[in-house]
Amino acid sequence: MAPSSSIAALDLSFSPLDTVKALSRHQWSVYDAQYIFLLLIGIFVLCVVESPGAFVKMGLATLIILSLILPITRQFFLPTLPILGWLFLFWSCK
Repeated sequence: MAPSSSIAALDLSFSPLDTVKALSRHQWSVYDAQYIFLLLIGIFVLCVVESPGAFVKMGLATLIILSLILPITRQFFLPTLPILGWLFLFWSCK
């Protein structure tokens, strides 16, 4: 794929409705179960970690959810969720 065509394929929308439309058009597969596993890891990490307060953990969870709702940030953060999940899990094992 040429670099110019991949740049043109970027979604520059800030509308959460575009995310809802993309989810309704998505063909679900077995590989999408990884996101359920990552959700469980995220909930576990937020329950186990004690060092930041509840408001910091709530703010972090809100930022992650917001980055997945907005299409312009989703195209970066969705592929990096497995990496972020393992980093947060490693951080919580101190």
